[in-house]
Amino acid sequence: MDKLRLRRVLYKFRKEELYAALSEWDCVELPPNLNKMQLIGHVVEECEAANITEQDVNRLELYWISGHSNKIKWSSYQLIPYKGCTINHSQLENDFSVQLRPFLTHNTNHRLLEQANWVMIRIKEMPKEYSCYIVHHSRSDVVFMSSNIKKFHHEAIMLALCNTLGCGDWLDVQLTGRDLPSLVELTLNKHSQGQFSDHQARYSTNADNPLLLLHKRAHRLQEEGVDKQEDACRKAAESVFGRNPLPILETYTLKLDHMHTPQHRTVCKLKGAHILRGLEQAVLTNTLTLPIPDVIRSLPTVVTQQKSNTICTEPG
Repeated sequence: MDKLRLRRVLYKFRKEELYAALSEWDCVELPPNLNKMQLIGHVVEECEAANITEQDVNRLELYWISGHSNKIKWSSYQLIPYKGCTINHSQLENDFSVQLRPFLTHNTNHRLLEQANWVMIRIKEMPKEYSCYIVHHSRSDVVFMSSNIKKFHHEAIMLALCNTLGCGDWLDVQLTGRDLPSLVELTLNKHSQGQFSDHQARYSTNADNPLLLLHKRAHRLQEEGVDKQEDACRKAAESVFGRNPLPILETYTLKLDHMHTPQHRTVCKLKGAHILRGLEQAVLTNTLTLPIPDVIRSLPTVVTQQKSNTICTEPG
């Protein structure tokens, strides 16, 4: 066991998280009423005496990353099953490590959390070791992988995933970010934003009574002090961004090809903590004046397309 690495993993936890994590880890006895430094020292000593393995440390690190997914930049890949086949989700934990073994010296750990299979791959490449993380939801054909890995490691892992899950290929859907719950929302509920959200809100079995939704909207429009301009902005924002909570999109790239000068391309890149919310607020405050440009109006379709970039051509 690498004591230094164990200490680094333990230091990542906040004190209130550490007791809960170590209780689930169930590798050492935990005395009460210790501060964080005392607890870490106690755990390291106990682990050394108990011959705790590297796999145990990996399991603890996976526990931490599953609760702090925003520490990693994630990339999204759509798995394409063989014709006439469906993705065999149950094989991920059983066969993935076997499929990866010819390509990489590694250890794997799995954690099932809220219908998502979290996989940590500890790649051993002398003189260093690397960690790669995969998250795969049982209802989705999209997998999320930590972005900061070498190209060869990425290719080997994706090939092993395809072989494990019965897929012939994969597609980079060009959807990236640190807010993993929003990326999952974008891929699982493709029609939850924009104009589609009206139908989802009214017909979803988990939604409020549709008559109440209409009543709430009418009441909102009749509030005192709402003038025509504010009403127009609110309607415009709702028509584009819908009523549902907006998922977090951190980067968006617009590429404009010029019809008369095809060798030139204008690239506009938006970056921020929450691009969709920022654009929605710009519409609501009339900072982005009406009518809304088509390129902004069509932006929520990134949810349907599962992409964070658009290429369009300037009209002639």
